[in-house]
Amino acid sequence: MLKAQILSAIAVAKSAVQDLAVVVQHVKRGAVVHVPGTAPVYPETLTSVSIVFTKFDVKDIDGQRVIATDWKGLVFPESGLQPLPNDVIRVPTGLTDIAAGDYRILDNDQVNVGDTVALHQLHLRKT
Repeated sequence: MLKAQILSAIAVAKSAVQDLAVVVQHVKRGAVVHVPGTAPVYPETLTSVSIVFTKFDVKDIDGQRVIATDWKGLVFPESGLQPLPNDVIRVPTGLTDIAAGDYRILDNDQVNVGDTVALHQLHLRKT
């Protein structure tokens, strides 16, 4: 009963921040393919995902673990999505608040409701 109520509240929050979410690419790199004499190649799997970017509070910035250019990304669960550390979030050009480019996932502070993932809270750093 409580699990259903919490998941329902998270669904309401997802619809409330819908205008703030931007569509980016989640890049999952596969095992390296290396042919002698050439640069290593990493096969990439791209998945479109909606993310809400927020900045860290000034009190959280310590200059090492969290630096001033880091971002938090809130990702509501999508089917089969599992962002892991060292995966990449690829931001397209044309967004005003965040610079285009690749952002490495440093941490995924996942929020679970029982055995169900309710929210991914990502710590992102520009590569």
